[in-house]
Amino acid sequence: MTSYRRSVEVASSFAPGGMGLAGAAGMGGEADVQYEASRRAMEFSDQVSDRDRQFAGITLASQSGDFLEQRRLFEKMIGDYPSDVNAWYGYGTTIFEGAAHMGWPLEDAREAFDRAVELGASPDENLMAMRIIEVFQGNSDAYERILDRLLELNPESEFVPWFHAERSFLLGDRNDQERAITELRDAPDWLLVAATHGLGCVGQKPGGAREVAMHMTAPHRPALTRALGSISRAHLALAQGQRDAARSDFLRARENDYGYWLEHRSLAAMGPLSDTPRDTLLAIRAELEAWHPPDSPAGSSNLWMDPHAGEHRQIRLYLLGLTSAELGDTASLRAHIAELEALGERDGDATSTALFVNSLRARHDVIGGNIEEALRNLTQYSKTGFWARRWTSSFFSGGYDRFLRAELLMSLGRYEEALVWYDRSWVLAVSDLPTFPASLLGCAKACEQLGRKQEAANYYRRYVALMEHCDPDLRPQLTRAQADLARLES
Repeated sequence: MTSYRRSVEVASSFAPGGMGLAGAAGMGGEADVQYEASRRAMEFSDQVSDRDRQFAGITLASQSGDFLEQRRLFEKMIGDYPSDVNAWYGYGTTIFEGAAHMGWPLEDAREAFDRAVELGASPDENLMAMRIIEVFQGNSDAYERILDRLLELNPESEFVPWFHAERSFLLGDRNDQERAITELRDAPDWLLVAATHGLGCVGQKPGGAREVAMHMTAPHRPALTRALGSISRAHLALAQGQRDAARSDFLRARENDYGYWLEHRSLAAMGPLSDTPRDTLLAIRAELEAWHPPDSPAGSSNLWMDPHAGEHRQIRLYLLGLTSAELGDTASLRAHIAELEALGERDGDATSTALFVNSLRARHDVIGGNIEEALRNLTQYSKTGFWARRWTSSFFSGGYDRFLRAELLMSLGRYEEALVWYDRSWVLAVSDLPTFPASLLGCAKACEQLGRKQEAANYYRRYVALMEHCDPDLRPQLTRAQADLARLES
């Protein structure tokens, strides 16, 4: 990245240098740098080939999370350059990343990756994405083979402890698990974020991910890292029905970063298993009203480690709107929607306004009993923002909205559609995982309605295993699921 940055500093109209800088900044989580480099590369795109111009346009669309535009541009590029390996690989990656937001079949991504391999790409290039596809299609043997291949290809890589952790929890050997967790103890902050995500969201092992996230809370880590570690542990506890443990973790996060604590604790209080009392919701609203986060841009923040940079004002208004919706206060809800709209959106990554406004409008519709209009707002396409934000924060991943969408479809008897969105409500960010237990139950009930008893039993089985150590007040729900599973197995 340093060499690309230097080339742009020396000659700001050097388009190839701008394109290289955009790519490197994207991988490093520097959203504003990527956006400005891509914009400058497009401004001087007459210096590069038509193919490279098309790639620069795709980078700009990617910057704002515009999956529809990315897919359209890749399909045009594939039409113009049908033998371009990178175009096919990028097309597969776009479908893969957009699947949760757009409802696209993951099988479409697999087909694009296979086409790239046919054209000469190494089959190892897409292993990181393919491991996720295999997990979500229930292919645990293929997942294990991919992890083994990743370890074989990268024996000296920084990623090795991460891959060891995923593999050990897949196979269930406690001794291996303890070695893997110890191996990650001194890992850099970003690797702990990645490994926590890999175990929690990909491997679907929130208990193991919670052990990894503990390393983020070590005293020698930066304060924000410690806060995010405790917040991740809270979300992973909620994913297992452990609300008491989550409360303790959230309190530890407050000691290190008040803003991130307030944002995540407030959102979690409105999750599927929260049952938050009205007086607590009123207290949350009062605390949000008293909080005035600094109005500072994201700048060159690393959004892997600071995903809310430049967005705290929007998040605060969104949370005030959500709290008003939970309280049934439609007048305040409308006022907060208007405030968000007045903020507008700046160039680049800050696309949260439209996301938050649509989300709040949907909740207003639900209060008014207008379910179809609520679904229209939830399905209305919006840009989703820079990808590092989507993979690290529920405020940008949309997991809670996908869960609401599934619940509304279920209420209308649209079980096939509900199944799709239940199954995708928690797949992106660790902070989406509080929806995991309720999503599994939703999938089970949808499958039963569709007459797919074996699939329903599998979802109940996963729910029972996930909630094995849940808090006592959630045991009745677990007992009912166990009874439903026994009924289907009889």
